[in-house]
Amino acid sequence: MLMLYIGIGILIIFVFLVFMSYRKKKKANKLLTEKSDEIQNQAKKLQMINEKLHKLDKFKENMISMIVHDLKNPIIAIIGISSDIKDSEIKKVFHYSGNKMYNLIQNMLDVYKFEETDIKLNLNQLSIFEITENVIKENWYFCEQKNISVQNRIHPAYEAELDKSYIERILGNLLINAAKNSKNNDKIIISCEQEDNYLKISFTDNGCGIPKSYQDKIFDKYTKVNNSDAGTGIGLAFCKMIIEAHKGNIGVISEKEKGATFWFTLPYTNPIEINNGKVYIKEWKTNIELSQKDKELLSSLVKKIKPLQIVEVTNIKTLLATIDEIENPRISHWHESLLNAVFEHNQEQYNQLLNIVIVN
Repeated sequence: MLMLYIGIGILIIFVFLVFMSYRKKKKANKLLTEKSDEIQNQAKKLQMINEKLHKLDKFKENMISMIVHDLKNPIIAIIGISSDIKDSEIKKVFHYSGNKMYNLIQNMLDVYKFEETDIKLNLNQLSIFEITENVIKENWYFCEQKNISVQNRIHPAYEAELDKSYIERILGNLLINAAKNSKNNDKIIISCEQEDNYLKISFTDNGCGIPKSYQDKIFDKYTKVNNSDAGTGIGLAFCKMIIEAHKGNIGVISEKEKGATFWFTLPYTNPIEINNGKVYIKEWKTNIELSQKDKELLSSLVKKIKPLQIVEVTNIKTLLATIDEIENPRISHWHESLLNAVFEHNQEQYNQLLNIVIVN
């Protein structure tokens, strides 16, 4: 009888434990179901928020595209009007600044367009050297302002199949960026070399450099190294799209405060041998050289200009207009460079140009 009671007791305890386990499991399942429903509801809310953000982003991009597109005609009109300006220095500022703004607008429009459609290239076999020379000439104003020299080390024999208009814009973007980040009196080197079945074109400057943390994302839209940069962060994104459409690559090698080398590659179907051991260099310079007589002719004028602040543009222009020897190419170059420095508020170059006149 005792054993029977013990067995019944054990059975009751076992049933109780099973019951309690079942209750806990049921309660846990209920909690899991509630949590699952809560997670699904949150996922739906997040999806709705994400869709709204996507629509807002699309609306923003469409608005920017529309605004930028509407800016094209006024900019083209300004460039056209600049051709009627009589003052050569003001005309130059209007022309180059207008073209820079036009290219900026075109880059933005193309980046938005190429995100939605394929890039169609008009490919032709062309000289890299000749295209680069034209680009330097068209954008020389931005180097001239800081007395920057440019060495074109691309061998004239190098040719590649490319879209001329797009590659010119890429070369222009890289040259202007290099000039913008360079110091006064600095040097930019443009070079080209064969790497396997590609030509590698490089722009090297001695400017402020790019921190490594930015180098992986600098070719993304709107990425800027610092907030003081007046650019939009769209130019390099445009370059990347066009180079990849040419089946090439683009990148940067840089250290902060040690300059930067931006490079891109283009397919090279007809490799050539260049074994003469010489480095081909075509140098563009804006060095100002005045003779002793030039300095004596300008010294009294500089004494009058020296007390003026660079912002006193009208007074400086009035004094410069009194120069009698403007047909002298050296004095004409000095005169033009000084006006450019005034219009660009380049205090360092302004001081240098005045100081080279002072007769010891």
